[in-house]
Amino acid sequence: MVSKNILPLGFIKAGEDVIIEDYRCGRGMRQRLTELGLVPNAGIRVVNNDMIGPLIISIGGGRLAIGRGMAQRILVRAKI
Repeated sequence: MVSKNILPLGFIKAGEDVIIEDYRCGRGMRQRLTELGLVPNAGIRVVNNDMIGPLIISIGGGRLAIGRGMAQRILVRAKI
């Protein structure tokens, strides 16, 4: 169950800063996310999310394109 303040990354609007809380995925995808630097407690900013194609996110001074399916498996919370 996902609480109110934790949402999949795919629902976050462009310009919002969030913190990765957890993943809902298997070991292979978890490994790939870790390699990309998308680890729990990492802060990211959603640069572009037009709700159709991939999301563009900013992390650690760089930008990544994340597919919509992958984004739905990354749980995030608002940055306080």
